[in-house]
Amino acid sequence: MSLRERAREYVGLLLAVLVLVFVVAHGLVETCSRAGCHRTLIGRWLVAQGGALADLVHGLEFAASAFAVVALAGYGVSRLRARL
Repeated sequence: MSLRERAREYVGLLLAVLVLVFVVAHGLVETCSRAGCHRTLIGRWLVAQGGALADLVHGLEFAASAFAVVALAGYGVSRLRARL
């Protein structure tokens, strides 16, 4: 196994772990349904505490929104490529 192949495996593993951590953390502070996303009891409590904990919750909410935009853009690009 070459160094490049090992590096790809490690990067893939790192991305998988980061996505898993994000999903778990996001699930603790925010719950989403067809009606939209709302903070959970833990999320509301963390925001009420203020400081770094509130910034963490707001950062997770922003990351979820950014991820949704990237996913929709990627889907749109793949649909356009399929038609061309």
